[in-house]
Amino acid sequence: MFCFFAASPYTVFPFQPQRHWYFGIPLSEENPQVCFCTLMLERSFCPLAGALPFRLHTTAVAVSVLCLLPGGSHAQEDAASTLAEVTVQEKAIPNVYGESSDSYVAAGVEVGKAAQSLRDVPQSVTVVTRQRMDDQAMRTLDDVMKYTTGITREETWLDTTYMSRGMNITNFRFDGGAASSSRSGSRSLDMAQFDSVSVLRGADGLFGAGEAGGVLNFTYKRPQAKRQTQVLLSGGTMSNYRAELDTTGALNESGTLRGRFVAVNHDRKEMAAPSKLKRQMLYGALELDLTSSTVATLGASYQKDRNTGFNASLPRYADGSDIGFARNTNFGAPWNWINRENTTVFAKLEQQLGNDWLLKTQLRHTRFNEGVNGAEIESSPDPVTLQGGGLVDPSSQVTRA
Repeated sequence: MFCFFAASPYTVFPFQPQRHWYFGIPLSEENPQVCFCTLMLERSFCPLAGALPFRLHTTAVAVSVLCLLPGGSHAQEDAASTLAEVTVQEKAIPNVYGESSDSYVAAGVEVGKAAQSLRDVPQSVTVVTRQRMDDQAMRTLDDVMKYTTGITREETWLDTTYMSRGMNITNFRFDGGAASSSRSGSRSLDMAQFDSVSVLRGADGLFGAGEAGGVLNFTYKRPQAKRQTQVLLSGGTMSNYRAELDTTGALNESGTLRGRFVAVNHDRKEMAAPSKLKRQMLYGALELDLTSSTVATLGASYQKDRNTGFNASLPRYADGSDIGFARNTNFGAPWNWINRENTTVFAKLEQQLGNDWLLKTQLRHTRFNEGVNGAEIESSPDPVTLQGGGLVDPSSQVTRA
């Protein structure tokens, strides 16, 4: 529709009666649609001369044009049209496995007892995906927590404590299962065996654990039907060398039985010689489709760490001031060592039910051994008398869980 309007810039007398004429002009013989026009005439009134004759007021003309463009839609003329069938599919249960998506954003999370979308979790949650761990070379849990929002790390010579909102995070989950204590060796786990790590900050009583600090959930790598093998070799300063092997694929022609195997060998020297770390890790999992809606998983992992010549920290004066030791100073004995051994076996059965329900049963057993042998200085001397300091012998400390 087009509308044209012209108005007079001059003042006209009041009480001006108007008359309108309407007429239509066919656009063409083939197109019966009509262009409608309206012309307005004004009849002015003068107090001295009375009413003036009707005339086309050249200084006050209003023209309205309404054109129906060719090809307009008319219900009586257009034939009924039918759109092609459109199919929209969406997974009701979010997928928590994202290693093949090459994304930093997880579609789902298992901080509770079932997979759900992040928007459905009414708390602060951070998910570190497999792609992000690979891109930023996150090899250990400590590497992951360094780059997680809202997490504070407190490192000691035997362990590292993670805190959220001022409270310790002591409960860890695996594949959304029951919470386990962090003292079961979870803090030293190698990240090569996991697909993602989820961090829920704040009280998690809504999901069963009830810890005020939060909870960590580790999602194991899942066997894939597509056969693929990845070998990763890395090296860096301080003789930091690492080799990873990750292979997966179907073990039968139908693809109902799938397997995965991950192996890691890591050697690293610390700045404070002669401290060094040696790690070996093995992980394996089998996944079987019992029926079209039933999946059984069996897996195991083994990790052994040996840290020799370790040094807890550099002492400071009793008033907290720096003594001035070099960064590579080591007050630990060369025969110091910490051995950690973690063995885990787990089984899982998942049954898809109607109306997007999922029945999941999970069993997990972990055996963690830790042995410490060594001595080092932990006390702080007086800055004036230089008295103080002592030798601590933790050689009898052995922890088993």
